[in-house]
Amino acid sequence: MLDQPHVLTALATAPLGLQWRIGARFRYASGNPIPPTVGSYVDTSLQEYVPLSGPVLSERLPAFVQLDVRIDRSWTRPWGTLKLFLDVQNVTNRLNPEGVSYNFDYSSRQYTRGLPVFPSLGLEYAP
Repeated sequence: MLDQPHVLTALATAPLGLQWRIGARFRYASGNPIPPTVGSYVDTSLQEYVPLSGPVLSERLPAFVQLDVRIDRSWTRPWGTLKLFLDVQNVTNRLNPEGVSYNFDYSSRQYTRGLPVFPSLGLEYAP
């Protein structure tokens, strides 16, 4: 039932000399549909606010856009190949909405955000 009518992923890699390589991944997706909360009421037996939902999945989160970049260096030896890499996810530091959270009485909401810039350094081994 959840749909994203527009999804685009583009990949590119290029050698930088004999042992170096750089690559990037760009992702775009239209926002996931969500059920809007249009108000709330107090349930006296539970002593808490209960949300009132609007039309089912009639609203969408904003679009998801992310750019990831990777650079690596490889060393080939008789026993295998080592590859040292630096991978940076979300290099533009875009605050991609992944959900919605509400305050205690559902009178205001905010987006739950994805990861900020996320670098990782690693070493791969292939026999």
